[in-house]
Amino acid sequence: MNNKLSTISTEEEKNIRIKLNNKSLIIEIDGTEINSWDDYWNAISKAFSFPKLPDYLKPDYHSYYDIMTDLSWLETDNITLFIKRYDCFLKDNRSLKDDIIRDFNDYLLPFWDKEAEKTVVGGKRKSFCVFLVS
Repeated sequence: MNNKLSTISTEEEKNIRIKLNNKSLIIEIDGTEINSWDDYWNAISKAFSFPKLPDYLKPDYHSYYDIMTDLSWLETDNITLFIKRYDCFLKDNRSLKDDIIRDFNDYLLPFWDKEAEKTVVGGKRKSFCVFLVS
């Protein structure tokens, strides 16, 4: 699979969307609405239709990672995430922005590319691409 994270222009986004042509679940979040961890959690949980957390869990990084390495409720093996207006995404929290992007690049995308089959009972690889749209 070719799971990747790429920075693209809005023109490139249009071309990618044309090529996807119903082959992928397209998810997008708006960077202008994300200024904190809570904003990111709310946007990503809504976009991916996260299941309700049990009362003993909270919307933190550990829950986020557990959910993003599950995604069993999504009935597709092809996911494309567009973070639109990436220049505004967490613009006042560079550290958190870098952490989220690093997590996609170093953990989540490789997990779905290679590790899911080995670490999840009945696990399947997923094509998962993230596009940072400026």
